[in-house]
Amino acid sequence: MQFSSEMVGYGHMMGIMDYNDHLRVQRKMAGKRIGSKNSIAKFLPSIELQVRQFLRQTMNSPENLHEHLQYESASVILDMTYGYQTGPNGHDPLVDLAGQWMAEFCDAVVAGAWLVDLIPWIRYLPEWFPGAGFKSTARRYHARYMQALNIPFDFTEKQMARGSQKPSYVADLLDEDPGPEDIKEIKYSATALYGGGADTTVGTLRSFFLAMSLYPEVQRKAQEEIDRVVGADRLPDPHDRENLPYVDAVLSETLRWMTVASLGLPHSSVEEDEFRGYRIPKQSIILPAVAWFARDPSTYKQPESFNPDRFLGPNKELDPRTYIFGYGRRVCPGRYFADANLFLMLAQSLAAFHIRKAVDSEGRDIEPAVGQVPGAISHPTPFQCNIKPRSEKYKDLISKIDIEHDPLEKGDCEFIHIEHI
Repeated sequence: MQFSSEMVGYGHMMGIMDYNDHLRVQRKMAGKRIGSKNSIAKFLPSIELQVRQFLRQTMNSPENLHEHLQYESASVILDMTYGYQTGPNGHDPLVDLAGQWMAEFCDAVVAGAWLVDLIPWIRYLPEWFPGAGFKSTARRYHARYMQALNIPFDFTEKQMARGSQKPSYVADLLDEDPGPEDIKEIKYSATALYGGGADTTVGTLRSFFLAMSLYPEVQRKAQEEIDRVVGADRLPDPHDRENLPYVDAVLSETLRWMTVASLGLPHSSVEEDEFRGYRIPKQSIILPAVAWFARDPSTYKQPESFNPDRFLGPNKELDPRTYIFGYGRRVCPGRYFADANLFLMLAQSLAAFHIRKAVDSEGRDIEPAVGQVPGAISHPTPFQCNIKPRSEKYKDLISKIDIEHDPLEKGDCEFIHIEHI
């Protein structure tokens, strides 16, 4: 990973770095603060606020669903990580930065995409040399990474100096009066959470909206459960989850049906090994076939079908959470936070909206393409769907969000300045 780790500088991030003391320190930081269901409880109000802002934005302009999903995901992560509040209008400089940086990150970490990963010495060629254009790309990616690393962290530091900070991952760690080396670890770990959580969540949520447009019977069954348990006078909240097993199964099936990290991130074996008769030489590049695990017919019946019932009853099939978030020492430290956000997005979207296929000018259904765009983070092939409130009552519930949260209208973007790269 010469290009992404060494030249761009991602080698300090949890998902990329070698297994060493720095990784252990960063994982300990993250594990203590967001590594359990209990530790994320204090962030649930923020998740609820951002989900309801998403509902309002989507009701007002359903044609911009993808942008609203990106905004919600980034807003939740920025609030949890830095105590940064985006505004409700759907535009924010840090959200844009997160999107640009993650697009470059996904480009940089694709195994085998960069010749310098296979022939490391070519990184020392002069930039004008034919085929050395990757050096200018790495320099541009590095500059963006430095923005993502420093700008939101500096925001939290300044808010703390003013005494006006919100509770957050970074503020909590800075309260412990860390030394210079620890501050570096806080920065790197925060950036990994901030970047890694946003784009993966968007991919999963887009898969959910695609699935609901293709499987109306699943949507109807989930809505019937919500109506029976929650009623129509409010939206589901995190406390309803244990009483909504079918909605939870819809989330499980969404995670399985289209895995967002189809090959995980590339790692290498630190020593020679053998697994079920296969020799794995030292320093072999290891890519877990996550998408294949999720479609293995020996594990899942009719794996191509979207069927939440596979996770209910006495003969449940394998929960995809056991493998989609990584493994062992590399398991995603933000998995419980991501799971809580995803569940609330699904539950409230199902309660509030009818999600159907888009129609053409003659009223005929437009059949969406079912597939994924290749990359380190795989999103569904672009599609359109029709989204409308389920009733006037839900429309009124969503509309009240503007009144309830008017004090947050401006957000924190006035404290942010990002130079063009």
